[in-house]
Amino acid sequence: MEDLFGKFNEIAKIFPVYFLQTIFIILWSLLFIIPGIIKAFAYSLVPYLYLDNPDKDVSSILKESEELMKGHKADLFMLYLSYLPHHLLGIITCGIYEFYIMPQQTLAVTKFLLEIKEGKTANSGIVEAQVIEDNTQNKEEQ
Repeated sequence: MEDLFGKFNEIAKIFPVYFLQTIFIILWSLLFIIPGIIKAFAYSLVPYLYLDNPDKDVSSILKESEELMKGHKADLFMLYLSYLPHHLLGIITCGIYEFYIMPQQTLAVTKFLLEIKEGKTANSGIVEAQVIEDNTQNKEEQ
């Protein structure tokens, strides 16, 4: 039971980070929809940066995420856009296909964001995400 519910006591630490991230995105969205979307991509590294250093201040994590995402927001947008046909198929199948595609998309985005954090090129993240997708399709065919 400890393994199953052991992380629930960390919710009090994680909640302010996500709450502040959401508030900033909402405030930017009040200006216009496009700045809100841009800031959502700029703050996409916040969960990963928090997990690396949970003792860091929330505002410094947000600033660091913005710094790291400079020049990579369009690449992340293109990665999300590549999964649009899958989500449309998920709508057609009443969400059943989403159980298959969401873990794959989460893995691809995580790989992409970790490569940015490590300082590798962003385009390799998109290529490797497509390789992950191709490998998954090859396993289905076998």
